[in-house]
Amino acid sequence: LDGLSLIQRVRSEPRLSTLPILLTSAAIDPSSEKAARADAFIAKPYHVPTLLGVIQTLLCRQSDASEGAGGASC
Repeated sequence: LDGLSLIQRVRSEPRLSTLPILLTSAAIDPSSEKAARADAFIAKPYHVPTLLGVIQTLLCRQSDASEGAGGASC
């Protein structure tokens, strides 16, 4: 199962379809179809603070979408 197939399976499953997907790779182009289907993409190598910032942004987006207006930690 490759990354694109996994993303498609997650997106097609109703209970998982809103799960944020962060793709990290040194091997693919950020403008590729695989990267476009993820919610965020970080090229390797990356810095941990960058990774944590992207994760926080994704979680805030998901929280905003499920609870309405932004949360205090976002």
